[in-house]
Amino acid sequence: MEWTGGCLCGAVTFRAEGEPLDVASCHCINCRKMSGAAFATFVVFPPNNFEWIQGELGTYAATPDLVRGFCRDCGSPVASWRNSERDKWIIAWAGALDQADRLKPHHHIFAKDELPWLHMEDGLPRYDLFPEEVLESLGLDSTTRHEQLE
Repeated sequence: MEWTGGCLCGAVTFRAEGEPLDVASCHCINCRKMSGAAFATFVVFPPNNFEWIQGELGTYAATPDLVRGFCRDCGSPVASWRNSERDKWIIAWAGALDQADRLKPHHHIFAKDELPWLHMEDGLPRYDLFPEEVLESLGLDSTTRHEQLE
C-alpha cells in the first residue's frame, strides 16, 4: 500500500509504503497545541518505508528529543519524530495524508487529557498513556511517552 501526503500549500510532500505500525488519536496537550484541534490522529511508519519527496521542512523541538516537522511556507504540521528513536519510527499526521479516509485508528492515547466536552464513542480502546504492547512492537520501553508542555 502506498501513502502520499504533504502540507496545505503543496511545498512539502512525502511518500510511505506498507501498513502503518500504529494509528492513534492522541489527546495530550502537546498534540492539541501542535494541531490546533481537540486531538490529533497520527500514523506511525518505519523510517525506511518513508521518504520526503519535495520541500524543505521546518522543525520545532517540542522537547529536547521530540521534533515537530512543518512546512515553512504554510505552517502545516506534517510529521514528528524523536531524535533518539528516528531509526525506529516516524509519525505522519493523519490530516497530512492524501489517503486519510483509508485509515482505521487503533486506539486513543492520553485519554485522561481528553477535553471534557469531547465525547467520542467509537468503540476504540482508550489508554491514559501509550499502550505497552505498541511500545514493545516498536522496540521501545515504557519510558518512551509524550512529555507534556509546561
